Amino acid sequence: MRRSTAIFILISGIAAILLPAVNAQPSARSICYTCPEQDSGLADLSSTADLGYNPFACVYGDAGTCHYSLDGDLAMDDNSNGCPSTALNLCLRRRAEQKERALPKSPRAPSPAAFATKPKVMQIRKSLKKERTKLAYNA
Repeated sequence: MRRSTAIFILISGIAAILLPAVNAQPSARSICYTCPEQDSGLADLSSTADLGYNPFACVYGDAGTCHYSLDGDLAMDDNSNGCPSTALNLCLRRRAEQKERALPKSPRAPSPAAFATKPKVMQIRKSLKKERTKLAYNA
């Protein structure tokens, strides 16, 4: 009995330690940056490592590899100084596209009548409430 309890506690402890590490997701900030299509020497991008890692790597074929931090800054240049100084910021581009697609705002200010109190309407509501309570008491 004691042995099974000890084994259960041991397994639970290991699971509690490993489970958060296994389920860890990349930072949302990393999604904002991606590798430039070409390096400074006009070599095309051939592959990218997982953009969730810090730093993430951009491989430009035989030219070399550029490593960028999650902030988009150049972390390490293994491309004989051919790496662009920053990664592409997708969030700025996305915001600009959303701004273009957004519906235009009305040039006029909202009507003050929409927010002004209406005493006549309030009096009618008050009288209706009184009648409703009278009917409830009489029923």
